[in-house]
Amino acid sequence: MTALLIVILAATEPALILHPVKDEATHELLRAATREKDPVERLKALNALKIIGDPVELPPRPAALPANPFVERLQSGDAAFVLESLQQPDLLIQQEAIRAAHRLRLAGAVPLLLPLLKSPDAVLRRLTCEALAEFGGQPEVVPALVARVADEDPFVRRAAANGLLKIHNASAQAGLLSLATHERADVRLEVAVALGLWPEIAPDTLQRLLDDKDTGVAAAAAEGLGKIRLVEAVTQLIRRLDSTPVSLQRAIIVALGQIRSEAALPVFLRFLNAADDELAAASAEAMGQSGATQTIPALRKAVGDFKKHASGARLRAIEALRRLGDRESIELVLQIATRPVLPPLPGESGLMFETDEVREECLRYLAGTGDAKLADRLAGAFKELPPFNLRLALASTLGVLTGKRYRAIPDEDVRHYGIESLAASRYPWSPASPGVAPAE
Repeated sequence: MTALLIVILAATEPALILHPVKDEATHELLRAATREKDPVERLKALNALKIIGDPVELPPRPAALPANPFVERLQSGDAAFVLESLQQPDLLIQQEAIRAAHRLRLAGAVPLLLPLLKSPDAVLRRLTCEALAEFGGQPEVVPALVARVADEDPFVRRAAANGLLKIHNASAQAGLLSLATHERADVRLEVAVALGLWPEIAPDTLQRLLDDKDTGVAAAAAEGLGKIRLVEAVTQLIRRLDSTPVSLQRAIIVALGQIRSEAALPVFLRFLNAADDELAAASAEAMGQSGATQTIPALRKAVGDFKKHASGARLRAIEALRRLGDRESIELVLQIATRPVLPPLPGESGLMFETDEVREECLRYLAGTGDAKLADRLAGAFKELPPFNLRLALASTLGVLTGKRYRAIPDEDVRHYGIESLAASRYPWSPASPGVAPAE
């Protein structure tokens, strides 16, 4: 008997096909749908016909777009044409010409590029900054880029600061330092970011910017001090922690972790128990970066304290334990990854599973600290089928532990082909737990 079929071709949610269908009525409906005006509907119908094995004539491929002779000529290395195009009033032509001058490193383009820094078009100014960074040996380039660090557009400011970083000479250094006291906070922020990427100059300027009245500038300075690992700044960073917004405190804690000073360990332990999850997570992250193995007991306690620590702090604590090479937390982490461990929500009974993000971090920890013997235990510990994204992480972890390839088995509801049959399915609705299998 012909099975009852429902053809779903609405633009909202794609339906699913549970198994191939062969009746002519369905084929005819799908063939008609391949002539719909909506290209999405046509594609869905074609995919459904392909799945059920209907030989359908595919529409001819559109002819390739004709080559753009203007772009081809710019790419050919015709320097005279590039210089001529830089002077065209059309913005798109100028943009392509700037890219060509940059790519070809046409030093003769500098006199034509400099006026474009005053263009009202921000994209043009940004491209010009990026191109001028190739010609830092010409004396007029650095002053022009220094002026653009104070541009109104944030992308232009960043391109100009990056240009000075790329030029990396005494003139670029002096230009950046001259902007450290600029009246605008967004300009000082660009200076702080740039100095954090230029470790051999001006750590004292970064330290001054750490006390900037603007929180964003101070946070950028803290991040810079962390990147250059300035041990001399530890005392000042700790002092700046008091009476500051959470965003700045987080940047300072992360910087202290990068500097890896034992003087900061009491700070990490203090903020690991902060009520704010962002600060506690930053402290756990800093402990992992610091390499301080004496913090492992505190991290392990945070991982298992589900009432006191939120998921952000637990995730970073597990990551820190992995970084620190801790192997004694395997049992705890294995339990969190595979079983319900969280207290129930108000009005409900029974424990809940951890968040998927934390469970994925647990699997990364197990991949980094476990061995082949752990693989069998891990696969068998999942009593309930995990979500598909967790199956992907589990397949990766088992692969690392065993040296073999594993695949995640999807549920049937991910097979979106534009048609659904009401007949009995040939396949189980979901795979058996844990939803992974050796790759064929």
